[in-house]
Amino acid sequence: MKTPVSLRAAIENSFAGLFFGQIFLSFIGGDAVRILRLVNGALPAKEAFKAVLFDRVLGFVSVIALIALCLPLLFGIVTSDEMRIGLLLAVGIGALATLVFLFMHRLPQTLLRWKIFRFAADISMMALSIAGCRLAMAKLFGLSLVIHIMNVGAIFLIARGLGVTASFMDCLALVPPVMLLAILPISFAGWGVREGSMLLALGLVGIGPEQSVAISICFGLCLLASSLPGAWGWLKQRKSERIRPNGQDTAGGEGSIVFTGATCGVERRSPP
Repeated sequence: MKTPVSLRAAIENSFAGLFFGQIFLSFIGGDAVRILRLVNGALPAKEAFKAVLFDRVLGFVSVIALIALCLPLLFGIVTSDEMRIGLLLAVGIGALATLVFLFMHRLPQTLLRWKIFRFAADISMMALSIAGCRLAMAKLFGLSLVIHIMNVGAIFLIARGLGVTASFMDCLALVPPVMLLAILPISFAGWGVREGSMLLALGLVGIGPEQSVAISICFGLCLLASSLPGAWGWLKQRKSERIRPNGQDTAGGEGSIVFTGATCGVERRSPP
């Protein structure tokens, strides 16, 4: 997006979003904080919103892709025709939503008169520009998949620690649909939705309800504990804002990474 953001700022931003995502309604609170921090770092509000939204869309697309890749494993576990149809519908709707997102820039001119639709078209064009660079898109999509697989690995290790004999392949097949339901903005940090979904999913491989809920609660507590650096970073930023003179640019810094759109190049920028 041609906006210089240092790696350190990106890490602090991600932890802050993770922390506030644990205490507000699903991911919405965390994403709002991430946008606010980018704006405070001298990034235009419109660009900050685009960056965070694209990151969120990419996470959604990658979890849908992971579910689709694991459908053969899922269908080996799920015997109910209704559940199989539900899984296929989830994947199909996710794929359709992705296509709609990518082609919003082709909306009729009558709709593009409205500001909200013009903004949606801008985001669509940005996404197509990034998707057109195969190397950059492969890195982004690969990192997003790694995050979901690491969540699967965390739940697998928690299950083993609790004495539950679930295989990693069972977790790989069953956990992504649970994560998809947990990110819906209908509960605080996915609590309740994740536990109910985990109970249903792990029950398919013979894991009892008490054990399934215990695994989900432990996973939620691990997420909360790992997000605590975000609280510290937020407090540190608020303190520095009270001390720092107005107008200082904190978005870039030495060694800032700049993706140059058409060429997908990376250049180094010195501090101002």
